[in-house]
Order: sequence, then structure tokens, then C-alpha cells
Amino acid sequence: MLPLFVIATILLVVTWLLLSLWPHTRVRALNAIRALLAALLVLVAGLIYVRGSLGIAGFLGDRAELPVQDRYVCVVVCDGASLIHARELLMEGVQRVPVYSTDIESRNFPTISHYFIQNGAATANGLSVWPSSSVPAHTGIMTGCYPRHTGVMGQRQFNPARKYHVSYIGLGISMLKRMLSSDVRTLPEYFPDVRSLIVLQIANRGASLYLPTTPQDEQVIRWASRAIEATDFLGRYTGHREIPRILVMTLPDIDHQTHNASLDDARSRSIYLAQDQHLADLIGLYKRKGIYSKTLFVLCSDHGMEDVHSHLTIDNLMHDLRFNVYQSLKWTMVPQWGSFEANFWKGRKALFDSTYNGVTLWGGNSDALLYVRGQRCGADGEVTEESWDFRCTDADLHSYRVGGSKVDIVQRLFEYSPGIGLIFTNPESRRFLVYSRSGRSEIRERERDGRLEFRYSILDGEDPLRYDGNPAIHPHVERGAWLSDQQWAELTYLEHYPDALRRISHSFGSPCAADMHVVASDGWDFAPYYVAKNVLSGSHGSLSEYASLVPIMFHGPGVRTVELPYARTVDIVPTILHYLGVDAEGVDGRVLPIFADDAMNQEVLTQAGSLFAEPQVGDARYAYTLEHFYASYDRRIVRIDRATGERMVLVPSVREACPELCEQTNISLQLEGTEDGKLLLRKTYADQDVVGRVMRFDPVTLRFE
Repeated sequence: MLPLFVIATILLVVTWLLLSLWPHTRVRALNAIRALLAALLVLVAGLIYVRGSLGIAGFLGDRAELPVQDRYVCVVVCDGASLIHARELLMEGVQRVPVYSTDIESRNFPTISHYFIQNGAATANGLSVWPSSSVPAHTGIMTGCYPRHTGVMGQRQFNPARKYHVSYIGLGISMLKRMLSSDVRTLPEYFPDVRSLIVLQIANRGASLYLPTTPQDEQVIRWASRAIEATDFLGRYTGHREIPRILVMTLPDIDHQTHNASLDDARSRSIYLAQDQHLADLIGLYKRKGIYSKTLFVLCSDHGMEDVHSHLTIDNLMHDLRFNVYQSLKWTMVPQWGSFEANFWKGRKALFDSTYNGVTLWGGNSDALLYVRGQRCGADGEVTEESWDFRCTDADLHSYRVGGSKVDIVQRLFEYSPGIGLIFTNPESRRFLVYSRSGRSEIRERERDGRLEFRYSILDGEDPLRYDGNPAIHPHVERGAWLSDQQWAELTYLEHYPDALRRISHSFGSPCAADMHVVASDGWDFAPYYVAKNVLSGSHGSLSEYASLVPIMFHGPGVRTVELPYARTVDIVPTILHYLGVDAEGVDGRVLPIFADDAMNQEVLTQAGSLFAEPQVGDARYAYTLEHFYASYDRRIVRIDRATGERMVLVPSVREACPELCEQTNISLQLEGTEDGKLLLRKTYADQDVVGRVMRFDPVTLRFE
């Protein structure tokens, strides 16, 4: 309603001004304009009040309990926060600096340190979806699904079959409820009769009440607190516990600041520090209301941020290739609280049929979606049909007819600018190609025994994802091994492009997926010149670690103290649901092993089916191997009878069996071989340049030496 009100008011004011300069019938016309303006104001105000009243009535009407009685959930998303950038602040004054260990007592982040690191489950290596831009990333957090299933591809997206473009920027975010696939559910939609409050969160479908406050951290905390206070006050008279059972909020200041200033800027640092105080205020409120001990707190981010020094206007690139491209225009006069995309008149279906043969959309801002019209050629190689009704093949991309000549679009993109880093295509179902200017690789996907598996191989040149240079990954790439998506995550979560196979593959499959998904080179983004000339020294949307790794933390009753090596943002919803006794169906994420109940944790690990078996060692009778738990530094030692194949777990937890491994949370073991009937196991230190000593394990006495 608000955009329509603004447009109508502007038109009436312009008409008023024109009539004021026209002497004939001016008085009567001006009075008519005044009457229309007054009626419009009254109508819009009335609609807003009616809509708000209905929303509040629905909010107060939801009074059901969560499946676990007398429980609450509070999710705080710190937009754009990354512990890669906050590491120095977090570790300041800490004597031992391994990674992010559970004994940290940070003077800069006392709340996060005490509640989420010392007394909670946490990882600094949370893996965002791709594109790692706000809209798809927030949607992944709230649904537990990747863009393949949510249908939310980026900040802007295009549906070639429907010839329909949508931008979620500024007021366009109201379109998300309609565009989000009906096959997925947000966290509140799992509990439709449970009172839920969402404050400034993008993916808010299904909430009992949504509060779209001004995008400032203080305002978000203030309005969330006011809503809790008000509903608690009503509870004194209704006899019901009125405080929302589910509260989700987004704190946007880090994202807004680091887009426009260096990550080391004094104000950027101060905003990071302020997040801790906001969390302290929120936890203090829950304590005053007597529900702190009943609440599961979740702290996370949607994406990270990286410094950029160069900008590439991708619209210009496609124009130079002689494409007539539709581009999502951004008005140069952008109010502080949002922005308008001037595309309501440009995006008509007739224009896509008759004029546009390409669509270039930049995201947030180191990601881009490039769509080109499909072509069919005759026996002579000439184009006989060109339409958005069928998709462009991978072969077409390498010999596309445009501007009177044949163009290899992929090659020309790399030749155009060093700012083009990676290009992904989807030539056929479950097959994905990754291009860089120095090489090409292939991702294959399959499902086997209910488990998602990938195979990664280098087709020519150098590995675009830089995995082949890692000695732990090279053998799997060389032999084209099929590994589960969890195994690939464990192998790659500390690489420059972490968890790339799952994230790339699941950026395709939606009707809004593009023909080419593009990632900017390090230090570059795709912000158009009319935006980048004034702002944007920080960017996200990339596949790199700086934009992709985020904190994911849990604190509450029944949560154990553990550091997880990695997790995915799509794991958050399944983990919350499991905590509440609900099985998540149709989600891409998995439950994380964060539970104090050992039986529940073991159930999670068993259901994940994600044990990573290292190469086996042993003798003629027995083989021995280490098995990795999903998202855990722990391992277990397994003996396999070579004759019968029978498996016996000799040590269910090496961390419990060997206290030396608990000196730091990032210590694990790696199988080295055997000597005199003993297993040789080397201590490893994740994310540290440290060579650990070799330990000996006796499989007869089951003791470490």
C-alpha cells in the first residue's frame, strides 16, 4: 500500500502545481485536488489501522504451547557479522589463542563469551548458502533450505518461463512472501497456532506478528522489548502467558556499516562491540520475565563481508557483447531507509518477447545472475527460433549468436575483466560446470541410500575451486570418488571456497535459476558505477570464505558446551525443531549434535549417516579406521574383521578416552599407520599451523600410550 500511496500523492501534488500556474478554473480544480488528497490520506490511514488491528488480533489469538511444554525460542541474526573479522576483538586479552575454544573469556564480548562459547554450542565456521547475499541467506536460515527449494535466488531474480522479474530491494521485500515456494516452511509456519514475533526479518511468512521497524539495531531491540512487555502485561489480566514463544529478530547495523566503510574502521569495530550489549539487554529482559531458563537462544549471521577495491558494472559487460539486456534500474535518489527499483514499467512480458535477449542481475554485491534467451538453429547453423520459453544449453553459451556474430559468452566474460572470478553452469540434471580463467571442473550429484553424494573432477587446466592442491582432498578428486555432502563439507570448510559443491549445486534447480551464476574475483564486486561511485567498500555474495563463514551459536537448557568445527545455516531450523521434538521434513539442513542428552546426540549422529571413514590400516585379520562425526572434532576407532566384515567400535570417543585431546577444542586425530601391532595416530590442530605428536593406541588393551 505504501508505494501506491507515495506514487498517487506525487501525481496529485504535481497536478496541483500545474493547475496553480493555469488561471482558468484554478480554484475549482485546486479544491478538487485538495479533496482527493484528503480522501487518499484518510483511506490509506484507515487501511493501515485496520490491517494493523487485524494483525494484533491474530497475534493475541495465537496461544498454543510448543511441543516441549513451557519452552521459548529466541533467534538473533546479526546481519553481515563474521568472526573472521571479529577474531581480533574476540581474542583481545585472551592468553591462549588456539581457534575459538570454550575457555575464552573475552573482555570485549563478555555476553557472547559467557553464554554461547563457555556455556553453549558454537562454531565460527557456519556455512552460508550461495548466493551469500541477504535475501537468499536469511531465507535459508528461516527455512532450512537452499535456493533450489525456496525459489529465492538472490536480491533480484528473473523467471524466464513467466518472463517475470522481481527485486527484493527496499520495499520490494514485501514480494518475498509470495515468491517463497509453498513447498517449504518458515520456522513459525511449523507452529501456526503458537505466538511468534518477527522483527525486521526478511523471511517472515507465517509469523503471528511482523514488526518492520527502521533498520537500526537499537530500534529492533526496543520494539522487540516493547512487544514482550506489552504482551506480558496483557497476560496479567487474561491468565495466559502472553510472551511470544518464538522471537526472531535481525540486527542490521554491521551490514550497513561495513558496506560503506573498511572492516577495520573504528565505527565498524564499535558496532561489533555493541552487538554484545544488545544481547546482554535481551537476555536480561528474559531473566526479568522469568523465562530465561526456559529459552533456547540462537545467535547467527546470514553472511560475512569482504573488503573490495574494484567494481565491475556487469550491465556494461553484456552491452559490450551486443546483448540488449534488461537491467534492474536503481534510482539515484535513494532514501536512507530503503530503495526503489524502477522496473515496474520496464519489466513487461511483451518487452522480453520482443526486445530483451539478456537479463543481468547483481546481488549483494559479489554475485550475479546472467540469463540469456534460448536459441534453436537449423542445419545451416543459423538461428531459427529464439525465445525465453526454452532454456539456453551449455553448448549455446559457447557459440551464442548475437550482434551478427558467434560469441563464446563464458570465455568473453573472463576476457572482459579480471573482476570475473568463477562462472557456474548447469548443462544437464545433476551436472554442474565450474569455470575460471585458468581451468574448468565438473560437479556430479546423486542420491544413494537416501544420502546426497557428490563427485568432483578437474576437466582441464587448474582447479577453479583450488581443492586439488590440498593433500587431504587431492586423492578424492584424482580418482573421482563419490563422497557424501557432509564429507565434502568436512574436507573443505576451511578452504577458500568452503562447502562449494553443495552450495553451487543447490543454487540451481529453481525456475528462477540463471543460465550463468557468476562470482566476482577477490577484491571485486558487481555494484553498478552509479552505486559504487559513492559507497560500497565492503561486499558479500561471493563463494569465498570471507563472505561465506558466519557464527552459529546455541545456548539454553539441554544444550551442551561444545565447539563445532563447522555447521550450515540451513542446519539451524532442523536443530531447533529437533530440540522441540519435531521432525523436520523436506529441508536441506540436518540436526546438529548440540544436545546435553547423550542418547539424543547419538540419535542425531546415527540419523545423519555422515561418518567419514579414513583409509584403513591393519594386518591380515583386522583393519582399523577412524570415523568422523558430522560437525564434531571427536572421532571413534573402529575395527573391521576382514573375513566377515563385522565392525566393532573399540573407542566410541577418542576425546573421552584421551584427556590430552581436550587441551583445546580444535584438536583431533589422524590415522598414520601401524607399528608393532599398535595404531599410530597423529594429533591435528584445525586452523593452526601446528604439527602434533604421534600417539600410540593398543587395540588389545584399548589404551593410548
